[in-house]
Formats: sequence, C-alpha cells, structure tokens
Amino acid sequence: MASDSIVELTVGDVVKATVKNIQENYAIVSLGDITAYLPASEYSWGRDNNLKNKLKIGVEEKVVVIQISEKGVMVSIKRMINDPWLNVETLYQVNQQTKGKITKLMSYGAFVELSTGIQGLLHKKEMSHDGMREPSEIVLEGQEIDVIITSIEKAERKISFSIKPFLN
Repeated sequence: MASDSIVELTVGDVVKATVKNIQENYAIVSLGDITAYLPASEYSWGRDNNLKNKLKIGVEEKVVVIQISEKGVMVSIKRMINDPWLNVETLYQVNQQTKGKITKLMSYGAFVELSTGIQGLLHKKEMSHDGMREPSEIVLEGQEIDVIITSIEKAERKISFSIKPFLN
C-alpha cells in the first residue's frame, strides 16, 4: 500500500482532511489522494465521541498523522490540543469545591465532568449520609452540581468526588 503520497507523510504532520464516511466509532477521511482512518477515541479528550453527532461528510478538518503502517494511515483531531490531564494538578486540588456536570448515572454512582476530558466518579457512598440511596434519586444526567474533590490520581486519570458536605 506504500504509494508515493504515503511516503511523503510522516507521523506528526498536520494536514487537512475531508470527511468521506462516518460511523459511530470511526470515520474515513481523505488527505488528498490518501485515505485515512480517524477512530472515535481520537476525536476529543472528552468521553462523548459518537462521530455521527460530531462530523459532517464533505467538511474539512485539521488532523495530525499519528500512525503510518502497511494497514494505512491513522489520524487524530484531539492531539491537535494538549491532553487536559497533563496539568490537572494546576487546575484542581484535593478538597477543592467546584462545579461539575453529571454525564452518566450508574448503579454505583455518577460520572461528573469538570471540563472537557476531565471526568471522575461521584460514588454512591458519597451521595448521601448513609450511602444507600440510588444515584438517580439524587442527581440527573445533565445536571450541574457542586462537588468536593476527594482524590486525584493523575497517572490513572481518575478523580473522585463527594457531595456530603452540601447535604442537610
């Protein structure tokens, strides 16, 4: 598959890509006469990466080449900006009160997004004094709430929260 055009590309090149085909988990883009693959995980640092909701066929996007192999070329949009976890400790600290948005409810708690790409868990035990109430009885998806950061594990990309200090 090594055409002259692919040989001219190198990992790290920033190029314009035209969206040709969109699936939920990937998109096919054209870099001129080269076809490339954009996985959903390379769209943004956030967790909502359903490409059918994010991209439009025929629209040009700026991408960076992240892999060239015999299977083809892989590109990324998210790597055009810095990983938000690189400086998480300058933005957030343990015991800090901040606002977050509930992005997903689970039986064991709720996921809270502080900013794009920075999301953590508000465990069920930190949502009520007895820790036994169902998360859906306390918060709703999309709701903005006040939280206290109880731990930050940068290497694991994990943040934990509590809302107990705000309970009566």
